[in-house]
Amino acid sequence: MRELHKLVEWRRKFVEDGARLINRITDVLKGYYPHASLQVHKNEC
Repeated sequence: MRELHKLVEWRRKFVEDGARLINRITDVLKGYYPHASLQVHKNEC
């Protein structure tokens, strides 16, 4: 059980780090291309 707990914690941290990285990249891209995020949102609707 201890090993499973370690793996679950590792996975949770991995997912959180990935989400944090995606958010940082998105923020940087919005700074360079502010209108692109609006265009992407229009295409999703």
